[in-house]
Amino acid sequence: MLEFFSKRKKKLIVGGCSYVADYATFPLWSDLLANKLNMELINLGKCGAGNKEIYSKIVDTIVTEDKIGLVVPMWSEFQRVSFYVDKLQSWKSFHTDRDYLN
Repeated sequence: MLEFFSKRKKKLIVGGCSYVADYATFPLWSDLLANKLNMELINLGKCGAGNKEIYSKIVDTIVTEDKIGLVVPMWSEFQRVSFYVDKLQSWKSFHTDRDYLN
């Protein structure tokens, strides 16, 4: 039984904004890195995510996962603000230097 667990791949955890989010039809840098390192990818990226959201998601994942081999946080713009809305059970973000429509 211990043999099974020791042969499992280590995990690559990446977090960030649109440079990490899995939205493209082509392999992203995180997919290529995971393949090159022979690791299982956990991609926490989300378009528009702020640094507080990125940090929180990465820490939550580190605490709950095992067999972590590498963690790569890709920080967002410092002007982007994130906050967690309990009522919605989700993160919301906005950029302080940009105008938004309702």
